[in-house]
Amino acid sequence: MIRVCGDGISDPQNSASGASAPTRISMIDICENNFAATRASLETSSTSEAIDVLQEIEKLLAWTYAQRQHALVAVAGKVSQSETRGPNRPAISDVKSDEVACALNITANNARNLVANARVFVGQLPQTLNLLATGTISEYKARIVCEGFSHLLTLAEVKPTDSETIALLATKFQNRVLGRIETRTAADLRRLVRQTIARLVPAHFARNHQVAKCERKVFLSPAPDGMAYFNAFVTELEAARMMNVLEKIARDPHLMPGAETDSTDLPNKMADILVGLVTGDIGATDDRLNELAQVQVVVSLETLLGASQNPGEIVETGGLLSATSVRELATTSRLRRLIVDPTDGRLLEFGRTTYRPPQPLRDKIIARDRHCRAPGCNRPAIRCDLDHRIAWQDDGHTGESNLFALCRRHHILKTVHGHRYRTDSKANVIWQTPSGREYETSPPPVLLDPPPVLLDPAPF
Repeated sequence: MIRVCGDGISDPQNSASGASAPTRISMIDICENNFAATRASLETSSTSEAIDVLQEIEKLLAWTYAQRQHALVAVAGKVSQSETRGPNRPAISDVKSDEVACALNITANNARNLVANARVFVGQLPQTLNLLATGTISEYKARIVCEGFSHLLTLAEVKPTDSETIALLATKFQNRVLGRIETRTAADLRRLVRQTIARLVPAHFARNHQVAKCERKVFLSPAPDGMAYFNAFVTELEAARMMNVLEKIARDPHLMPGAETDSTDLPNKMADILVGLVTGDIGATDDRLNELAQVQVVVSLETLLGASQNPGEIVETGGLLSATSVRELATTSRLRRLIVDPTDGRLLEFGRTTYRPPQPLRDKIIARDRHCRAPGCNRPAIRCDLDHRIAWQDDGHTGESNLFALCRRHHILKTVHGHRYRTDSKANVIWQTPSGREYETSPPPVLLDPPPVLLDPAPF
């Protein structure tokens, strides 16, 4: 057994044997000794064996980050402590965090942020911290959960002393976001965290969205080499509409008179088209722009009818629309229904009568997958190929169970370079690399179940 002692770890057996001072062994020394032989064997190991080592190291890093949270709380305490001063000497909040700043040689602000997150992990998110300590999730995913929960408490205006409400929110929040977390990408997890926050406190989410809309603006940021950033802070729905217009015209300049550019790079083309549309150099009509700006929003029938406050989800970005915004949008926009089999709710298959998916089927696949289904890839499904899992020439059919969104790169890897995948009845994808390793991805959840409304919105 070892214990922390000063700047390292002490061996208590040496003290017990009469040594004048405990022997200090750093954690780095322990890891170096344990991994020395492993590192040497990596030179002759197979790809699969090297992956095993890599995964174990990632688990060790996650465990270390979990222990860091306990150590921070041990130094700074479970709650913020303030030092009371006289009338001419203002009080200092969270004085213990300054000890952390000195010990780690970081700024006071950084130390306060570290301590604040540690208190959330240890005091409010024990399930998340346990997954981190066992290496089930990475430090990055744990921070996404922690930051999301902190934002939830801020959004709901929960007082730090209201431990009952905090515990209730923490339980519901973790139950929702930790399911299958080990197989989710970080982008999927961020999307799920945003969804969960909007579902737990829908009235607060809607209120803050209306407040944030008042801050929309356009601003210019100079950049080196005679360049500049032209920035717009707008709603996520409008941002998605603008990106759709730019990308569609860039891919097919014949859609808009004057949109041809000399560049072959898609981002360059989109930048040129943006300038042309704003300055009037590209001839565009309102009707044409509205057609190109169409986006998909996944929403439940209950929300449309006013029976639920569940938000809608923008397929292109994963962003959310409040129930009020969805209903307002429905009164001014054309809705396209996805026709499904009434017996099981599945979109009707088109069999082998056509290779290219009809638009209703394509819309359904995009709404289901949201992004490329290869592990770790977040390219939006609307900009992906729809791959026939069983190839058309091998009697594969054009239907929901055989079509999956793959970006062009992963489509090529699957078709040419030995990557494979299989699926199950829940549309989960089990991706296999040439090394024989398998990685599972699941379609992002759809916001169809009624939200558990926990809190009433605070007055403005």
